[in-house]
Amino acid sequence: MTSFALVDLQTKRANRDHTGGFGSHMHADGFFGQMLSRFKENMIQLPVMHFGYLKAIIEDSGNICKFYEFDTNGEDIILIASSMHCYEEEVNFAKKMKAKYPDSKVGFFGPFCKTNPELFRDVADFLIFGEVEQTIQKFINGEVKLEGEIDDGIILDLTTLPEPRWDGFPVSRYNYFPLLHKRPFMAVQSSRGCSYNCDFCPYMVSQTKKYRKRTSDSVIKEIEYLIKEFGVKSILFRDIVFTINRKHVIEICDKLIEKKINIEWACETRLDLLDEKLIDKMYESGFRGVNLGIETGNVDILKESGKISRNIEKQEQMVEYMKNKGVRINAFYMLGLIGDTPESMNMTIKYAEKLNTLGAQFCTMTPFPG
Repeated sequence: MTSFALVDLQTKRANRDHTGGFGSHMHADGFFGQMLSRFKENMIQLPVMHFGYLKAIIEDSGNICKFYEFDTNGEDIILIASSMHCYEEEVNFAKKMKAKYPDSKVGFFGPFCKTNPELFRDVADFLIFGEVEQTIQKFINGEVKLEGEIDDGIILDLTTLPEPRWDGFPVSRYNYFPLLHKRPFMAVQSSRGCSYNCDFCPYMVSQTKKYRKRTSDSVIKEIEYLIKEFGVKSILFRDIVFTINRKHVIEICDKLIEKKINIEWACETRLDLLDEKLIDKMYESGFRGVNLGIETGNVDILKESGKISRNIEKQEQMVEYMKNKGVRINAFYMLGLIGDTPESMNMTIKYAEKLNTLGAQFCTMTPFPG
């Protein structure tokens, strides 16, 4: 029997499942900025989605698995989720674990340890570059050793994964306000990958452009488990683009409706993959919030930056349609895209004002590793 520690280090609050697994943490100066930073830190907290699958895989094979945020009990395998903004804390934590528990094997996974392994090599017994569930399953099966740098690639068939297991995780603390108001809250992932493969999307580093989906039955089973075990009242679908497969979405919505599952849910998607009929179906099943990558109101600049352009008029119609139904919208914008000028960036801000969504998040164009 092997014991595993899954570590989402919180010496500095971090959402490691954000930004394609590179992680995010808001810090702003000034009174208002500090107040907003604290609000976001408390109101937006998500689990590392891989951990739920790992716990099920490890326990189903007769091994022991525990989740930690600040320390471990010296389990045989200590697996740390890596991030870009907190990697120094993670490396120091690994040093502490190796000094305290010399018999434990300490390793990292995630896109940042894949793109920048030199920052982790000196303290890690192993680095996992592919999707971590596949490597840990192979280790349990005796097919690989947790040594050095391991890259087993992505999981091509998500139906081979068990339903995630979240007992022992701080579910009561997870939150996604203001897009979803009801708690307890939890995240669910029905697919991985995205065939659009936009040049500036950090999720491509880890999930790739290969779209893969779970069965709608397994997604519904997981939602029912979350409701029964934790009283969950709202969920966020952590798919890169939830409506990329229309049939898959409709199957999930129909089953939520048929089973009379009372849940509010939100997702992230593209406006050119929505229409009135699909929105109506989603709304009937509990759809109440959406994250949208608007980026800019200038189609030419968007195309130059590596995202397939869309009809601006249709985009505005879909935003207005969802607002009128009561769907809360959080829109993402980027300043400094290829071809951007001070004038075009001001136009982006004015376009955000015109759309007048519940949330508008502005980020500067930033190169990411990989």
